[in-house]
Amino acid sequence: MPARLLPDKCRKGHVRTDENTAFDQDGYRYCRECRRVYSRAYFRLKREDPAYRERQRERHRELKEYKRKNIPGFREHELNVERARLERRRAAMTEADHRARSAEHHRSKLKKYGLTPADYNDLLARQSGVCGICGKPPNGKALGVDHCHESGRVRGLLCNDCNIGIGKLGDTAEGVQRALRYLSYIDHANF
Repeated sequence: MPARLLPDKCRKGHVRTDENTAFDQDGYRYCRECRRVYSRAYFRLKREDPAYRERQRERHRELKEYKRKNIPGFREHELNVERARLERRRAAMTEADHRARSAEHHRSKLKKYGLTPADYNDLLARQSGVCGICGKPPNGKALGVDHCHESGRVRGLLCNDCNIGIGKLGDTAEGVQRALRYLSYIDHANF
C-alpha cells in the first residue's frame, strides 16, 4: 500500500509548516493558527457572558476558601504574594508616577470637601503657608483639610500630626480644653 500523502493545508486553508503544525496529547495533528483563532473567539464569548464570569468568580472564591481551610500556611502565602506584588508595583513606579499619584490623591481629597485648588491655595495663603495649630510649614506633604464631621464645613488646613491630635480629642473644643486643663494642672502640681 503506498504511503498516504498528508495535505499541505488545513481545512481552513492555512499552510502546514513545522511552525504551524502541532500534535495534541492523543497524537492528533492540528493547525496552530486554527486553534488560536478558535480559542480567541471562544474565550471572547465567555468573557462577554456575565453569567460565565460570575460562575468563574464563584469557583475561584470556593477554591480560595477551601485552600484557606485545608492547607496550613496558605493565608500567610497569600499575604506574602500580595506584598511581593505591591513591592514590584512600587519599584516599577518612577518619581513622576509618584508625584502624579500624590497629586491625584490631593485633588480627590479637595473634591471630597468641595474645594477647588484655588480655594485650597487661598486657605493656605490665609494661614501663611503653615499648619493652623502648630504653625509649622508642611514637610514635603500638602497640609490636610480639617473639617467639622457634623456639618462638613471646612475649618482650615492642618499638618497630619495636628489633624490626628484633634481627632483623638474628639474634634471638639471641649476635648481640647480638657487636655489644656490637664496639662496646666500637671505643670503646676508637685509630684
